[in-house]
Amino acid sequence: MYLLACGSKEEVAPDDDVREICNYLETLSYVRAELVRQDGLSLSMRLLNETHRHLMQGVRGASKQPGGIRRSQNWLGGSRPGNARFVPSPAQALPGLPGELEKYLHAQDELPPLPTRPLIRHPTCSPW
Repeated sequence: MYLLACGSKEEVAPDDDVREICNYLETLSYVRAELVRQDGLSLSMRLLNETHRHLMQGVRGASKQPGGIRRSQNWLGGSRPGNARFVPSPAQALPGLPGELEKYLHAQDELPPLPTRPLIRHPTCSPW
């Protein structure tokens, strides 16, 4: 099976989907290592940008600002934003969002982080 190509010792030419899955696995290992290392990156925009850079290595979109905040509108499904299944915030609305996200990540809150951190993936905070 192609999914085994990521860690396989055999010569298997992975397709694009397999490469993306391998990137997810390798990136997860990278992030975990950074978060536990004494001098590693903390949960921050720098770590999120590095995470994005790792995810995009050698896959679709690798030439489109990996690790950077997008500068143009994107969407999922459909041929344009008007008929798309999902349209994130316009690019011109993004410059302030990463800073707000980082403030939220490090805010002292009465609620524990586990139930509140999933809110981070809200569609209006999708800078990539």
